Amino acid sequence: MTNPRAHPRPSQTIALVTGSSRGIGAEIARELAAAGVAVAINYVQDADSARAVAESITSRGGSADTFAADVAIPEQAADLVARVVGRFGALHTLVNNAGVYTGSTLEQSDPALVARIFGVNVIGLLAATRAAAPHLIAAAEHNPPGTASIINITSVAARAHWGGASVYCASKAAAEALTRCHAAELGPKGVRVNAVAPGVTETDINRAAMTPEFRKKVSEGTKLGRVGEVRDIAPLVAFLAGPSAAWITGQVIDADGGFRP
Repeated sequence: MTNPRAHPRPSQTIALVTGSSRGIGAEIARELAAAGVAVAINYVQDADSARAVAESITSRGGSADTFAADVAIPEQAADLVARVVGRFGALHTLVNNAGVYTGSTLEQSDPALVARIFGVNVIGLLAATRAAAPHLIAAAEHNPPGTASIINITSVAARAHWGGASVYCASKAAAEALTRCHAAELGPKGVRVNAVAPGVTETDINRAAMTPEFRKKVSEGTKLGRVGEVRDIAPLVAFLAGPSAAWITGQVIDADGGFRP
């Protein structure tokens, strides 16, 4: 049975965060909820983790629900947005957080790998944005200026010179290009589009892969002397989604502690 507290209040804004059952996406969902936003939590397979994120929100009096969909499949992305709007009644914010990382040398970068990485990181972003745009435009027409927005989670890898990760870096560069182009296209319709580009960020998924040597190398290359955490990323996303950022669009903001790849 759905928790009654999952229902949004009439004045609440609604946000969809793709790929939000774990890691940065989960923290973004919790941060938005703490700011009073009703949150749609998207996952592909890990329903238990998605429910745990939703329960961490509703147990504190917030509004949240979970939605399964693979945004890399455009039909599923469109159905996801339709279900979110059907459940909550509107959509004000889209956070395109879903993404995959696979390191690959040039020799390993075959069409299947390229299709997998670009499928989520680029096609998924584009499909979710295309499906959400009419609802965001409608939200912009009936709310104060700046209410409707899209935040894309990209990466400092978009501008990196990392051998062995060219396909991933290219996908994030494409995401930043889409951010700027969609800001130009949707701005006259009242929808803001920005991106947050995290540096190396520790999550529950990649913690085991962060060897002491890797952590030391990243920390030494970061002006603040440490690896990023999910709590370093989520508040910036919540700010960009909120009224204080109503005059900000078309920007890619690095959240990397001064790290330069």
